[in-house]
Amino acid sequence: MSTAGRPKRLRLVLFAEGTTDSSLERLWGQELPAFLGLAPFDRVVGFSKHHMVAMSKANMSLPHKTSTTSVGLDVILAQELQKKDFDCAIVAWDLVPAWDSGSDATACRWQDTLLLYEGLARSQKLPPLWHQRATERLHDLKSRAQPSDRKFLPRPEPGTVLSVCMEPEFEGLLLDEAGVKAALGLKGKKLPHRWPTTWLHTPAPRPSETLAKAIEAARSIQPRPPVFRKVRRPLREAKHEWGRLLLNSATPEFRRKILAHPVSERLRLLLAAPAR
Repeated sequence: MSTAGRPKRLRLVLFAEGTTDSSLERLWGQELPAFLGLAPFDRVVGFSKHHMVAMSKANMSLPHKTSTTSVGLDVILAQELQKKDFDCAIVAWDLVPAWDSGSDATACRWQDTLLLYEGLARSQKLPPLWHQRATERLHDLKSRAQPSDRKFLPRPEPGTVLSVCMEPEFEGLLLDEAGVKAALGLKGKKLPHRWPTTWLHTPAPRPSETLAKAIEAARSIQPRPPVFRKVRRPLREAKHEWGRLLLNSATPEFRRKILAHPVSERLRLLLAAPAR
């Protein structure tokens, strides 16, 4: 069958906050896209906020208090393009902690997004098309009277960087007490000692703190629930393994809540949009 006239499939690479390893690649590259009904990413590259701070310091001379010897995120993007070319990058990072964790800076999704595109637009490391697209995106954002005044939805296209700021962090996607109880094998059972009570607190602690306490409380049960044969380490040491387990064991109600989360909606809005 002829493929003439069909749009070329764009090669999408996800840059996700975290360490590049097989668990990050499986969670972000395959299982989360499948959960959301999206095509898998061509590859996944981990990065940290130190790379964002380094980009800001190098390209904007911002007075960050955070000390870093890392290269900038723009440098990582350029290096990945040289390794194996791709068309579009998606950058996903946690809103908290703030980029400049060593200062009085407070987390702000809008400010983070502006810093990302300003760093890319001022970069001397990116190929011309990528530099042009970042500059266009920055101008669009700065032209808004207020952040919600979006004229159009950014789409995956050659040379674009799409942003996904996860508020407050990735673990918020999985913060559902009933869903976590079921995944840990505790549905209908007496809750263990030190089970967290901060699921719905306002203001709430970081979701990762609540999830970590729930996992450690369940670990204290004797005999230990079977789920700990699948993931033996605590959340702080196996963030992506626990993310995969919670996704894969989600009850129908937990699944609906994950799909309705702003991070899920943002990814589907961006990546379900047809290329120009």
